[in-house]
Amino acid sequence: MGAEGKPDYTKIDPKTGQMSPPKDRPMGVTILAMLYFMMAGVTVVQILVTIFWNLVDFQWGAICCVIPFFVVALFYFMIGTGLFLMMKWAWFWALLLAIFGLLFAMGNLFSTWYYSEWYVDGVPAYLYAIPVVQIVFNGLILFYLFKMKDFFREVDPKQMQQMQVQMMEKQLEQMKQQQQQPPQEPAAEPAPAPATEEHKEIGGDSEGEE
Repeated sequence: MGAEGKPDYTKIDPKTGQMSPPKDRPMGVTILAMLYFMMAGVTVVQILVTIFWNLVDFQWGAICCVIPFFVVALFYFMIGTGLFLMMKWAWFWALLLAIFGLLFAMGNLFSTWYYSEWYVDGVPAYLYAIPVVQIVFNGLILFYLFKMKDFFREVDPKQMQQMQVQMMEKQLEQMKQQQQQPPQEPAAEPAPAPATEEHKEIGGDSEGEE
């Protein structure tokens, strides 16, 4: 962990020039990001069902029904990716969706209670259980996001672009330096060492003995 208990961030990968995720990401944020990926996957399944299982005629009406699903799936995928990278804008959108979900669940619970007289045999239990679960779930997400607010980072697009430009300039300078350097000649083989006096005396003694 970095300073003040926050994750250690790597701003830009020097090799790819892209934003890389922090080394230490809270487990709750990872789970929330995976949840948004799952929601995007479910939306894609709905698109495939609409197109390939002929639930509607594949005409202009079907196309109009599918386009919003594409937008929603892309939106969920972007939020999941932003949470995975611990981006501040993803925290904001996740917080906003949790607030909307909480308000929708509370409105659903109130409308069920308000129109309870319409049910002759009483209101089914699941009509109360579903909004209650949604209220608790979205409330937990709100609490956790507020708790993790300082863990998310803000990235200035201009600063990021300047850093990428500087990295490209450094790479170009390195390439120019490599091109300007003269080609290295192959190293010459070392010459055999001359015979020393000790070797000569040893050789002369051996000839005399013969």
